[in-house]
Amino acid sequence: DAVATRLSEPGWVQLFNGKDFTGWYMSAKENNIWAVENNTMVNRIGTAKAALWNPIYSKRQDYQNFHLRVQARLNAQGKASIGFG
Repeated sequence: DAVATRLSEPGWVQLFNGKDFTGWYMSAKENNIWAVENNTMVNRIGTAKAALWNPIYSKRQDYQNFHLRVQARLNAQGKASIGFG
């Protein structure tokens, strides 16, 4: 299974377990539009404003000297960002 291979790839620490949002936090849970579908984090944003108020983030602070690898897809109206703080 391609997902299992990706999640167990040597030398990489996975931030997402492919099953649920363990270790992830959402700013507006009552209005949350995040879901896990086919081992993937999915955001079904209805408007650009909704995107600004529904980020998902990790509180881990143990990273240093790292490479980040992301696979992302956006629709024609999509906007995305990755931030470090």
